[in-house]
Amino acid sequence: MEILTLLKANIRYKKGALISVAVLMLIVTASLTAVISANDNFGRNLRDAQKEVDAGDLMLMIEDKYTTKELLDKIKNDPDVGRVRDVEALTSVDSAINGKEVTNHIICIPFQEKERQFFLFNGKGSEFVTKIEALGQGEIYVPSSFQQLYDCKTGSTVTLKTNHGDMEFRIKGFIEEPFLGGYFIGMKQVFLSGTDYNKMLAGNADTVSDTEPRLTKDHMLHIYRKDGSSLSLGEFKRQLSKSTGISDYGTTLSKEEAIGYTLIFNNIGGGILYVFILLLFFIVLIVMGHSISTSIEMDYVNLGVLKSQGFTSKKLRLLFLLQYLLAEGLGAAAGIFVSIPFVRLLGRIFQPITGILATAELSLFKCLLLIAGILLIEVLFLLVKTIRIGRISPVRAISGGLASIYFDSRLRYPLGKRALTLRIALRQFTSNKRQYAGTIAIVSILAYFMISMTILANCMLPETVQESLGGIVTDINLSLNNSFQMDKTKEIETEIEKLSPIKELLYADYKYIAIDGNEYNCVIYNDPEQFKSILKGRAPLYQNEIIITKILSDEIGKNIGVTVTLSYHGKKGEYLISGLYQSMRDVGKCFSMSLAAEQQLTDEQPSDGFVKLVKKEKTADVVSMLNEKFPALLKARASEEDKGIDNMIQLALNMIAITIYTVSILVILVVVNMVCGKVFLKEKKDIGIYKALGFTTRRLRLQFSLRFLLVSALGSAAGVLLCILLNNRMLSLLLRTVGITNFITEYSAFTLLVPIALICSCFFLFSYFTSKKVKNVEIRELITE
Repeated sequence: MEILTLLKANIRYKKGALISVAVLMLIVTASLTAVISANDNFGRNLRDAQKEVDAGDLMLMIEDKYTTKELLDKIKNDPDVGRVRDVEALTSVDSAINGKEVTNHIICIPFQEKERQFFLFNGKGSEFVTKIEALGQGEIYVPSSFQQLYDCKTGSTVTLKTNHGDMEFRIKGFIEEPFLGGYFIGMKQVFLSGTDYNKMLAGNADTVSDTEPRLTKDHMLHIYRKDGSSLSLGEFKRQLSKSTGISDYGTTLSKEEAIGYTLIFNNIGGGILYVFILLLFFIVLIVMGHSISTSIEMDYVNLGVLKSQGFTSKKLRLLFLLQYLLAEGLGAAAGIFVSIPFVRLLGRIFQPITGILATAELSLFKCLLLIAGILLIEVLFLLVKTIRIGRISPVRAISGGLASIYFDSRLRYPLGKRALTLRIALRQFTSNKRQYAGTIAIVSILAYFMISMTILANCMLPETVQESLGGIVTDINLSLNNSFQMDKTKEIETEIEKLSPIKELLYADYKYIAIDGNEYNCVIYNDPEQFKSILKGRAPLYQNEIIITKILSDEIGKNIGVTVTLSYHGKKGEYLISGLYQSMRDVGKCFSMSLAAEQQLTDEQPSDGFVKLVKKEKTADVVSMLNEKFPALLKARASEEDKGIDNMIQLALNMIAITIYTVSILVILVVVNMVCGKVFLKEKKDIGIYKALGFTTRRLRLQFSLRFLLVSALGSAAGVLLCILLNNRMLSLLLRTVGITNFITEYSAFTLLVPIALICSCFFLFSYFTSKKVKNVEIRELITE
């Protein structure tokens, strides 16, 4: 009973510190619950949607000319295959939306009213319609990711360009397509009316006489594992490719790979936020530790008296445990409710990228288990921190709790007339450094992560960073026709240089080629020296060499100096791995070679070109000239027109950065409020003395602020040091899911000064406002002291 009485009194007396702990716990719980719930919702909704539309375990996209009865029989008769569903399709490689070129391959499928092929969003994109209207002639359903990719809306015009006349369609609605609808997947399914599809098939599809394929007849084969199969999807794909050779003739995508590509940014954003939440948890422990230490120090006399009255150390430790556990429990409970709007916020951020409907369900069971684990760790931490209570002496408490020996600071700072306020602030800091150690640690954690997030949010801006991640920095993009031949490059180069000197000119091709029977994306450059993201070894200079990513190296178990067999459409060749590099293409599962090396497998010419000009202001003139003089060979466009994906990624990164900045500011406010409160109680006598000597309230508050400004500056410096030591490693680990295995940070004044300035400003302002209690201290209080 006496414990409850003391508990009530302590809660009233120390409500400021307990509220601070509760608020920090609320932030941790709300953040954790929101991230877990949002990720679970997208993953669950995506898998449920795949099940509803009867998506196969493996999808094979293959041209009609390769879809022979022999190949189909091989697939169907494979012992691990349960069934095969054949969906006929027309694939457009030349299309536009509202006049803007579409970079995705558009797979046109006839709408079947009696089948569940997709889910249709309502006008607001907030839910699905219950009944999908049949398509009329000239109408089309497209994936919702098109809204951001191509800035389109209901009623926008989709043009499918063919060798036998263009066809225009009006967007009737946006759909959730759970297999190929994600932002980062290069193929996209659209749905037409049966009448339009048959019309295109009869009059617009490519024929044998067409040398420039624009609309081809294909098959989308959904292949299902046999019930009870022990093979994973990856093993199933590799085994089927090995036994049937499907990877030589088409593009394969497993259900799990589709999920991985669709949720790729969710995983990155979630990983960033998980690390931030972990750091917030450490901040909670630091704040609790600081609060307990100062409470024991300030209440030494009271605790000694309680001991003299028969309260054991166990009872006093239980008192501390109960009051902090109560604060944490209330903060955690409130955090679960507060997380609901944040789940919706994350849904709004990630729905346009995934193309999957965002829902706001909470993963309560999983979150409650994690919260219970957090509380258990905090209980153990509290038990360790309260061991000091056992060393409290009732005899010493009689003397006011003063230590028997006093050591002055070795960093004693001299006082003088000049900048007296600043000198006193420094002296107050150096004479009680341990009191601010926890705050410095908190600032260093916040500064580290805010700097790191600022770097990540701006990582696509410096050209050298883009190139180090396997990207191509360009001013003009060229889409090359099948009639293009490499002997035309000199003529093109000459015409460009009439308008501007060329900084770089690169021709490239992209295709899926099998390595030892398993299909991976291959990047082909005419100039192998242009591979600028090599981590180890060298570029593939010779016709029998390739470079592979570190991620692909780990997957296939092959390294530099090892020979592999490449196969493409029945042709094979032996190639030596000459180096390891990194690339974000196909989430890092890719390899590269020179155009000369590709010629051993196929005589296909490059599909893309990239021009970097010395005079960037001439970009529009060069684009116009190329389209006017070489219409049969290529189509040129300014690279800025292809920034849709980059802009959406940048927007999402900025939203995550803003979230982290906002939470950090709240944490700073809570920490400053708590620490200032403790400092004020400890220095109340000193404040009275300063006032007696003539110091004004404003000057004393300024001392408070300068002291915390110094603390924030030291913490920020420590955060910068942490960033230098740990940032590359942390971001490489987080971004491995997109193919980045060796992130190299490029620091700038912006990425360093903005977070530091924000932290220092917040500490200065918050401490100034919190120190308003100073004006309530009267000189006469010294008499009672």
